[in-house]
Amino acid sequence: MTSHHLDHPQAWKEVSKGHWSRPLVGLEPYFFFGNATASMVEGREHCTVFSAVKVNHRSKGLGTSLKEAWKQLRYEQPGLATTADARDNTLHYKVPNDDSLELWLADTFIGIEERQSAD
Repeated sequence: MTSHHLDHPQAWKEVSKGHWSRPLVGLEPYFFFGNATASMVEGREHCTVFSAVKVNHRSKGLGTSLKEAWKQLRYEQPGLATTADARDNTLHYKVPNDDSLELWLADTFIGIEERQSAD
């Protein structure tokens, strides 16, 4: 992870090898912590993004390619894999090793292959 403006208060800083952190800013604390209780009471999740895509394609290896693209997106958009800490109002990102990246992939990427018979 790199930061173009390391002296900026919202910039990511490496706090230990492979562990990056930055302060929560603006409305982020509200969305991460302040609204959590209300959302749980009402049975909703706030600040969670779900997406579904249906691809009609017969390309071999498409599933593998999509998984690789999802892993690459994690590096380009680290917010996909950050955690928030209410104790010090910070976001944390840990650069994954191969095993933790595969665990993250299994938790966040769900591929369902529909097979149609030739009948």
